[in-house]
Amino acid sequence: YGIALIKNGTKLSTAGASISQIKWSRVLDAISTGSVNLITAGDNCCGQLGAVDHWNTDLVITVANPLTYKDEVVWRGPVIKPTYRKGSVTIEARDVLAWMQVRGLFNDIQFASQDVSDIFVGLWNDAVASVDAPVHELYVLPSGVVESRNIDGSALRMAWNVVGEMLEAGLDVTTFGSTIIVG
Repeated sequence: YGIALIKNGTKLSTAGASISQIKWSRVLDAISTGSVNLITAGDNCCGQLGAVDHWNTDLVITVANPLTYKDEVVWRGPVIKPTYRKGSVTIEARDVLAWMQVRGLFNDIQFASQDVSDIFVGLWNDAVASVDAPVHELYVLPSGVVESRNIDGSALRMAWNVVGEMLEAGLDVTTFGSTIIVG
């Protein structure tokens, strides 16, 4: 496995640091976590690790594909906590769905008799419209659950809270790398 740290679309250098541990998970209907612990040494170590900050940097975890000889992204999400210690840096992140935990729904939106997968897409687009959300893809499958939903923008609801209600109704969501899979 390998990692990349992407800040505002630019890959940060981790030269001089070595990976001691990588953890990541994939979960259904929840926000997964990923982390990396890097061993650092020397005064001139570690490239741009000091530039890593929460919500402006993405942790990207890759695996080498033996068939294509290319690294493929298996997990990606915003850094929520970099911890700097003498000799090491630990970077904790959540998957791309975490953007919905910190973004409110400020527009009035009405969905009439729509599949909850399509409602999710509308909520995602509204939630990330005002930020430079990371590069992502939405892979949308019909869930078979149809509902009507009215979002009152003045209620200042967090997007993930609304998604939570839809998860209880039968929506499923997960991520793979930079792709959000909804159905």
